[in-house]
Amino acid sequence: QSINTVREAITAGDYEKASLTARSITRSAKLLQDPHLERVSEFGRKAESFAAFLVRKEFKGAQLILSTTLQAGEILASSSETLSLG
Repeated sequence: QSINTVREAITAGDYEKASLTARSITRSAKLLQDPHLERVSEFGRKAESFAAFLVRKEFKGAQLILSTTLQAGEILASSSETLSLG
């Protein structure tokens, strides 16, 4: 499970898979309690929230996460043309 898997799932529109993968990344980072994984864990939480908003079709919430999270914005830049966030 990796951040690339989350990116690919979101690009493909499989927000359920993106959310599950992000949750797994976050859980792994917590279990290992490695300070270097804090950034990964933070990304995992943001990606999970973003995907959850999209699954529920709450586009304003997804937009808020994109606008406040540079990492998510960079990762999703390639798929922004395919997402209509209202």
